[in-house]
Amino acid sequence: MTDNQQPILKPEEEASEEEFEAALKEAQEAASVQDEDHQAVAGEQFDALDSLQGNEFALELDGEPVEGIFRVAGLTTFRLEASDNLQNHIIITKMVQRDATLPFNAWIQETINAGKAANRPTRNLAVVAIDDGEETRRWTLTDTYITAIHYTDFDTSSNEFVEEIVEVRYDNISEMWTWSDNQAHNVVP
Repeated sequence: MTDNQQPILKPEEEASEEEFEAALKEAQEAASVQDEDHQAVAGEQFDALDSLQGNEFALELDGEPVEGIFRVAGLTTFRLEASDNLQNHIIITKMVQRDATLPFNAWIQETINAGKAANRPTRNLAVVAIDDGEETRRWTLTDTYITAIHYTDFDTSSNEFVEEIVEVRYDNISEMWTWSDNQAHNVVP
C-alpha cells in the first residue's frame, strides 16, 4: 500500500480481527502523520507571523478612551519630504452619539463654534494598537484640530449606522513601542 492509499474494507467482505486491527492501525498511523505534517506547516506559518490586526485598536482623547470609534485612517508616522500640501492628518470614523457632554462631542461643538477662527480648539489624540488584549504600540498626535466633519448617508432602505467622519490635522506625532516585557521604548522623538 502506498502512502496516499487508505486501507479499504468493503462492507460485503468479512475481515478477520487481525485484518481489521491492521487496517485500523494503518489508518491511525496515516492520520497521525498527516496531523503532524499539518501541525508543522501551521506552526511554521503562525510562528513566522507577527502582525497586528486592524480591528484591535483604541483611540484616546487627552488620555481618556473614546468609545464608538469604527475606524482611524491615514496615520502617517514618517515623511521624508514635507510640503504645504502634504499636511499631517487622519480621518476618524465614529458612531453618532447623542450625549453632548462626551469629550469628543464637546470638541466638535467647540470647533463648530470657533468657525474659521485662527485659534482652533486643540486636543491630543493617541491611536493605540492592541494585540491579544495588550498594548503593543502607541502613536500620540499633539495639537490636533478638526478640519472637517461629514456624515454617511441617511437612508430609509439601510440598516447601517450613520457614521460621523471627522478629519483631524496634527502638528506632531510620536511613536512608542511597548515590548512584551511591558517596558516602553520611545522610537520617534
